Amino acid sequence: MTQKTKIIATLGPASESEKILESLISAGTSVFRFNLKHNNLEWHTNLARRLKAIAKKLNKNIALLADLQGPELRIGILPNNVDKIVLSEGQEVVLSEKEETQTTWIPFPSISSVKNLSTGHSIFIDDGKVELEVVSIKPGKIITVVKQGGGLGSQKSVSIPQATIDIPTLMPKDKEDIKFAIKEDFEFIALSFVRDGTDIATLRSFIKKYGGNQAIIAKIETLKSIENMDEIVKESDGIMVARGDLGVEVPIEKVPRIQKELILASRTHFKPVIVATQMLLSMVNNPTPSRAEVADIANSVFDKTDALMLSEETAMGLHPVKAVNTMSKIARYNEMHEFVDDLILKPTSFEEIVISASIKFSRQTPDGEENIKGYIIFTESGKSARVLSRFRPPLPIYAFSSHPSVIRKLALSYGVVANHMTLHKNPVNNIKQALKILQKNKSINKGDKLISIFGNNVGVPEANNTISIVSAT
Repeated sequence: MTQKTKIIATLGPASESEKILESLISAGTSVFRFNLKHNNLEWHTNLARRLKAIAKKLNKNIALLADLQGPELRIGILPNNVDKIVLSEGQEVVLSEKEETQTTWIPFPSISSVKNLSTGHSIFIDDGKVELEVVSIKPGKIITVVKQGGGLGSQKSVSIPQATIDIPTLMPKDKEDIKFAIKEDFEFIALSFVRDGTDIATLRSFIKKYGGNQAIIAKIETLKSIENMDEIVKESDGIMVARGDLGVEVPIEKVPRIQKELILASRTHFKPVIVATQMLLSMVNNPTPSRAEVADIANSVFDKTDALMLSEETAMGLHPVKAVNTMSKIARYNEMHEFVDDLILKPTSFEEIVISASIKFSRQTPDGEENIKGYIIFTESGKSARVLSRFRPPLPIYAFSSHPSVIRKLALSYGVVANHMTLHKNPVNNIKQALKILQKNKSINKGDKLISIFGNNVGVPEANNTISIVSAT
């Protein structure tokens, strides 16, 4: 049973050995995430090169995703270098750059970046584990009271949903990390804390300036990104539903609905979409998942996401390979159960009309979909495969392209099995060659029937205009 929903594994101390990396690929990981908040570039460089060598040895198509830190607020180092302070409900706390001695003080180097803050606003620290309420605002300091207390360490993330955060899209560290991703030929760069389409344009301009062509994944995790969802989806090359910070910025009960809206919007614009955060969090320590986690993964599959992402589970967990195997097993089973699809599309090109028609065509053939073994589609930019992928057909999509970078980027798209092949001017020869490759890979058998989508103007973008059924001989 071919798995269609792709799995992204975050790399870290638990997954850096060659044995684990090989096992993660064999278990079904398609994309590897490098979280650039952690470790140094030497570590990431070494790991990226080793990972590519392993994938080549295994003859597996994988992609690399560089996740930038982005314009993030954080508290500073706690006074006296203590590991942790404990905050209690009702306690007064001051956030400022300069040390306060008369009350509990939390260093906040970025206070000047917070605009339009008012009394009554909430300040969330450490992914919402601590909540402060603004009591008053004075020059250089914010006076708050603890609404939800707990232990707090240094340099934890800060979220202030109702305020305006005036921070550049790309911090100095981000710029160095982007240059690293370009140099090491990563396929994707993920931008954290996206606010609007301008943030995406800024990143794309920087990538082009240094000779890169990486696809941009916009992480939706702020209130502003929800307000500007449509323009962000249009400007980016893919979307990540980053439910951790998103669940702090918006009421947590809204997150599932936002997830569905983002998946539908991404599919409408044929952009791959990733669901992330706490999918198998219990498996950081335990060998089996909770029932709620299984349901969460299944519902994300029912929502028709392209990919599911593991974070701590594979970066620092005790069972990284088992987590991938578990997620793969849940995804494969639940892909088999089809639900009513509410995707309403307005085609914008003749090629989109042809590809849309291929779905109905497959179900109305004398053989029926159960006797068709998949789709063959030829693509210059990857768009044709993504247009077909957004319908989430139950059959594998075998995409063929002359461009290796296109092949690698299709590692993120639902149901797509991408293959490198030099495309010739004669489409009939391309189909014959594609069938030979699929038989050699044991993806299909002699006599299997597939739906082929192609055009006569090979090499011209958006030129696919023909549907036919072909047989492997």
